[in-house]
Amino acid sequence: MTKENVFWGALCGIGTWALGLPWELLYLWITLMILDIITGVISACLQGEFSSRQMKFGLFRKTLDVTIMIALLVIQRVASLNGFDVPVGSIIVGAFCFKESTSIIENYGKAGGKLPNTIRNWLKVLGQKIDVDDQNDGND
Repeated sequence: MTKENVFWGALCGIGTWALGLPWELLYLWITLMILDIITGVISACLQGEFSSRQMKFGLFRKTLDVTIMIALLVIQRVASLNGFDVPVGSIIVGAFCFKESTSIIENYGKAGGKLPNTIRNWLKVLGQKIDVDDQNDGND
């Protein structure tokens, strides 16, 4: 998850928490996850790059995201019962929603869909940042 995802997701999460909509945001996240899986499979099939190994890895990451979210929601609930009303879960769900949204747009672009140049460049820049971060992590 990039810093941009966390920033925009945090804004989205704080906004929904302030409006009293954290569960609706959770439903949105689950819907976006399902759409991301579907668009990812369609995109990979259209490109002729479908791989069960990549699908398994992607589903494993989604399962990890859900596990993290459940843990955070439990922590948030316990904190709320003890008088600390902090929107940690909403902030993280917002970041995950933003991540899933960008992934859906990226899948659309990879499948041959037309995207405005600004969005295409933005996705390219994010992809390059992620690749550089991955390379730096491997060299440590």
